[in-house]
Amino acid sequence: MIILALLAICLMFAIAFSLASLSSPGSRSLRSLLVLKICLAAGLTIGISSCTYFAWMLVGGPSRTGLIIVELVMCMAMLGLLSPVLKKQWSASDSDVPTTPANTLNGHWLLPLLSVCMFVALSTALTRFIFVSLAAPHGEVDAITMWNLRARFLARAGEQPLDSFISLLATHNPDYPLLVPAGIARWWTYVGSEPVVTPILVAMLFTFSTIGLAVSSVSFLRSRGQGLLAGLVLLGTPFLIRHGASQYADIPLSFFMLASLVSFSLADAADRDRGQALFIAGLTAGFSAWTKNEGLLFVLVVIGARMLVVVSTRGWTAFGTEMRSITMGLVPLLLIVLFFKLRIAPGTSPIVSEQGAVTTVERLTDLSRYFEAGQAFLGKAMRFGHPGFVVLLVYFLLVGRRVDDADRVAIRHAAITIGLMLVGYFMVFIVTPHGVSYQIATSLDRLWIHLWPSMVFMFFLLVKTPEEAMAPQSPASDEMHRSIADRRAS
Repeated sequence: MIILALLAICLMFAIAFSLASLSSPGSRSLRSLLVLKICLAAGLTIGISSCTYFAWMLVGGPSRTGLIIVELVMCMAMLGLLSPVLKKQWSASDSDVPTTPANTLNGHWLLPLLSVCMFVALSTALTRFIFVSLAAPHGEVDAITMWNLRARFLARAGEQPLDSFISLLATHNPDYPLLVPAGIARWWTYVGSEPVVTPILVAMLFTFSTIGLAVSSVSFLRSRGQGLLAGLVLLGTPFLIRHGASQYADIPLSFFMLASLVSFSLADAADRDRGQALFIAGLTAGFSAWTKNEGLLFVLVVIGARMLVVVSTRGWTAFGTEMRSITMGLVPLLLIVLFFKLRIAPGTSPIVSEQGAVTTVERLTDLSRYFEAGQAFLGKAMRFGHPGFVVLLVYFLLVGRRVDDADRVAIRHAAITIGLMLVGYFMVFIVTPHGVSYQIATSLDRLWIHLWPSMVFMFFLLVKTPEEAMAPQSPASDEMHRSIADRRAS
C-alpha cells in the first residue's frame, strides 16, 4: 500500500515538476527558483491527477492496473517531450541573469529576524492545521456532503462509473467541477482503500503550497525580505489556515488563481522565452475552472485584463503572440470542463437556473441590495486577515510605493484582475435568488479567501521592500536601479 501511495505521488509529481520548470523566466537554471517550482508542482500534481483519472473513468473504467500503465506511459512521454527544455535548464547558469535591485541589497539585520518569525509562524500554522484536522478528520459540512462524498462515489463506481456518479450529481450542486474529488479518488484507487488522511493531505498541500508560492515568487520578483513579509501576512490569516483544514475547494481555487498571476508576472520578468511561463499561466487558469465555478469567471477576467494591459502597452500583435501560448495551456482544461458540464452534470448552477427576466431586473434595480452587499464587502475588506489588512496599510505608510517599469505590466494586470473579480462577486450578491443576507452569511468569507493570496502578492510587488526602505540612497544606487530595471525590461 505504501509503495502504491508513493507511486501515485511520484508519477504525477514528475510530470508536474517538469511543467513547473517551464515557468522559470528566461534562461534560468533548473536548480533556480526551486521552492517556487516545488510549490507550483504540488498543486499541478493534483490538477493533472484529477484530469487523467476523470479521462480514465470515461474510457477505461475502474481498472487500477490499467490506470497505472496509462499514467506510466504518459509520464515517460511527457518527460521525453520536455527533456530538451529540462536539459537546457540543467546546464544553464544564473550568473548572467539580471537580478532585481532589491536582491542586490543585503547585510540587513532584519532578514534573520524575519526568517525566525517565519519559522515560528509556519510551525504555529502547521500545528493549528493538524489540530483542526484531528478534531474534524472528514472536514466540515460541504467536504463531507459534497467534495469527499463525490470522491468516494468515483472511487467506488464499479463497472458503470458514470451511471452511479450521475445519480449522485442529481442531488446537490450538479455542476460543481471535479478537480478535488477526482484527485482524491485517484489516490484511493491506487492504494485500494479510502484512508481518511488522503483529503487531509490534499488540503494541507494546497494550503501551504499557496503560502510557499507567494513567498518564493515575491522573493524572486522583489526581495527575500519582502517574500518573508508576504508569508507572514498569509500565515497570520486565521481563516486561511482554518478553512484550508475544512477540506473545501476554496483554497485550491485560491492556489490556482495565485499561480496564474504569478506565472504571468514571471513571464513579464523574463529576458526571453516568455511563452513557457504564459503556457503555465493558461494551464493554471484552466485548473481554476476545473476546481470551482468561480474559476470560469476568473478565466474570463484574467484574459480580459491581460488584453487591456498588453494592448495598451505593446499592441495587438504582442497580445496575439501571448494568446497563442496561453491557449495551449488553457484550452485542454476548458474542453474537460465543457464536456463535464454538457454531458455529465445534469443541470446548471442554481444562481443561473433560478433566474428569470423579470426577477433579475427587479434585483438589479433594487438599491437596498446594493447597499446591503456594499456594506458587507467594505466591512469584510477592513476586517479580513485579522489583522492582515491593518498590517498592510501600516507597512505601506511606512515604506511607500515603488514600481519599476519592468514590474508595471504585472502589477496592473494583477490589480485589474482582482478588481474585476470583486465586481463579479459583488454582482452575484445582487442577482442571487437566495437573498443577500443568506449569501453574505454563507459565502462572503470564502469569496474573499479566493483572492486574498493574490492581493497579498500584488501588494508586495507594489510597495518598497524592507531592504530598500532601510538602505541609504545615493545617485549611484538610483542609477543601479534604473540599469537593472532596463535590463529586465529588454
